Amino acid sequence: LGNHIYIAPGMEDPVAFDAIARQVHNLPLAQIKRIVVPVGGGATLVGVTRGLWNTPHRGQRKVLGICASLPPTRMIEKYLHPLGVGRGLELISAKSSYSQPAHGVKVGKVDLDPYYEAKCYPFLEPGDLLWVVGHRSSVLR
Repeated sequence: LGNHIYIAPGMEDPVAFDAIARQVHNLPLAQIKRIVVPVGGGATLVGVTRGLWNTPHRGQRKVLGICASLPPTRMIEKYLHPLGVGRGLELISAKSSYSQPAHGVKVGKVDLDPYYEAKCYPFLEPGDLLWVVGHRSSVLR
């Protein structure tokens, strides 16, 4: 089956950033206006932003991070700014607090995680790509 890497959510590791960044190269970037990323600790945001930075579309596509709680300022300062990466990155707060899940939100047939991806839904516009990190199993649903 090839080589696989398990990347735990919130993992602050260059291996994780690189694995996420490589996935950006699989996207049809010419058809995407911006990439919307649910943000917790910031690891996925760092990987996506770095990946986009290393494409011919660098600077032409925006990354919009929807923060489920506090913005990951330390991660951005540590892993993006020293590389000059981050232009085109915008962070905004979700419309509800982290402790208020948004249950039952779907994009097509995909059930969105109530604490992260579902909170991005109100911000989606035509031409956006929603970066889905994962979905927790929960007895709360």
